[in-house]
Amino acid sequence: MRLFPLLIAPCVVVVSCSTENTNIHVIEEQKFINFYAHLMILQEEAKLMGLDSTATRAHVDSLYQAYHLTDEQIKTSLDEYKKDLSTWKRFHDKVIQRLEQIQKEETNKPRR
Repeated sequence: MRLFPLLIAPCVVVVSCSTENTNIHVIEEQKFINFYAHLMILQEEAKLMGLDSTATRAHVDSLYQAYHLTDEQIKTSLDEYKKDLSTWKRFHDKVIQRLEQIQKEETNKPRR
């Protein structure tokens, strides 16, 4: 009978951990596409400008704030999209389209 609590404890931990993420929802697709495209741009700019990891993290944190997102939301959403290869490919294709759209918008901006 003394082993009973030891057998139940792992079950309680698994249940509590699995219900913990139910409050963190997958980010709406268009918002996540926009965020991910801007994150990719930010990462490339950081490389080109030679920013160190601290400066890059500050820029990433600003991007998170601009989109009102947390690390947990990003991780949950990425995990959800990556569960299925075709879903991830479709998402990635949409991000590429968004990057092309941003590039076109930047190209068409009047220069000062």
